[in-house]
Amino acid sequence: SFSFDFDRRRGTCPQGQTSSTWNPCRQHTTDVIVATWTKSTCGPCPVRDLCTKGQQRHITLRDRALHEATITARAEQTTDEWKRRYAARSGIEGTIRQTTHVTGIRTARYRGLPKTSLEHNIAAAAINMIRLDAYWTGKPLDRTRATHLTRLDLTHAA
Repeated sequence: SFSFDFDRRRGTCPQGQTSSTWNPCRQHTTDVIVATWTKSTCGPCPVRDLCTKGQQRHITLRDRALHEATITARAEQTTDEWKRRYAARSGIEGTIRQTTHVTGIRTARYRGLPKTSLEHNIAAAAINMIRLDAYWTGKPLDRTRATHLTRLDLTHAA
């Protein structure tokens, strides 16, 4: 819940305190901005433990255009339209996950385009057969996930 004013070159924390420094710099070949709050600002703050474990707060930002694009994208992700569109991607990612885990297709076993292409076609056929079998027999494609708490409860029940 921090807010940033790129024109005035300052950040504001949820408690209303403004940053003491706004330093454009380069980290790992990327241009960034580091906003810092002083120890005297963060030290007496009643919610400091929720904000930082250090004595002062540092926040690294990308340039203005990328920061604003990120905020816009995060706001869009809360809409029902975005969630409906993402549901299709979720199914596609499930298929890709199944393919990489069942067939080990992430790395090719052979050299050369013809052999690699054949390997991919065989992997696709295998996944299709697994999915057809799951459809015809009515069993789920993959195991469902259980939380640690659920697994602990199941072990005590047995």
